[in-house]
Amino acid sequence: MITVIEKNKAFFEDEVLSSLKYLSENFNIAFNDELKINYNWKVFANYFLCVDAIKEQNQKNAENFLKSALDHLSVHNPNTLVPSRPEILVITNANISEYISKTLKDIYDKPDNDINDDGVYAFGPFTGNSEEEIVKIHQSLDLMKSVSPYYYDFVNSLIKHIVLVGQTERGGIKSGSTLKALGCIIISPNTKEEISSINQYIEDLVHEASHSKLFLEQTKDQLVNNPIENLYTAPFRKDKRPMSGIYHANYVLGNIVSYFRQAVKADPNSNEKFLERALTRYNETYNIIEQYGDLTERGYAIFKEMKERVDQCLN
Repeated sequence: MITVIEKNKAFFEDEVLSSLKYLSENFNIAFNDELKINYNWKVFANYFLCVDAIKEQNQKNAENFLKSALDHLSVHNPNTLVPSRPEILVITNANISEYISKTLKDIYDKPDNDINDDGVYAFGPFTGNSEEEIVKIHQSLDLMKSVSPYYYDFVNSLIKHIVLVGQTERGGIKSGSTLKALGCIIISPNTKEEISSINQYIEDLVHEASHSKLFLEQTKDQLVNNPIENLYTAPFRKDKRPMSGIYHANYVLGNIVSYFRQAVKADPNSNEKFLERALTRYNETYNIIEQYGDLTERGYAIFKEMKERVDQCLN
């Protein structure tokens, strides 16, 4: 699995790097062929912001984002092939206006568009006990390593930065990941709906790593043929979702089931509710895809591989 992930990362990085070189030539900006992306989310974020600015015909912003993307390239580092724990950053009142927060807001928080008019991707400063949450995240990684080295490596290969954020008056993100900032995820601890226990952090990490894995797959192959305007009832959402969203949810939930099935064997009491919740939702998404999904050959292969993984872990 990790070898496949690294190959997909290399493919995506090569595509982005080629595009950055092309853009640099068009903007008459020097490009150093010896520098690489090294799975740096800041390169990805500024690249996509540059592309958006070009579409908006804002040449000044496009040039600034391009320069920022190039500034975050670095000499090839062989150590990037060895999964290490993610760095943890905290957005606070003191740094909410600084570079990282601003870049992530440019990517995630678009309050004036149709998708985000309810603030579902909004975030503000985290106002809780940062040190306490950082300790819990490291404890969650320790526990994951002991329960499932496979999922420990899975998470560490795909997530390089965890950014803790807070809620806003409009609402807020619970956890999130995107191709546009690949390698960096956002988590909002201790929302009104959910306390971030160690197991909740594990679920969030497996959840966002799973999305990231599929994002990489989608840079190479289309997985779902269903038109995006066709919406389907999602078992755990108030709104209907396109089949691609349900497909992502199914893959995410399958991995959560697989991890917590292993965890239940070690400690049933604290893990059973996570397993039962994920399994119920997995089965619901599986049935929707079986009934309505129009999957590509690669999409169907991933879907069936996950079904086999879930069945195997439950038997």
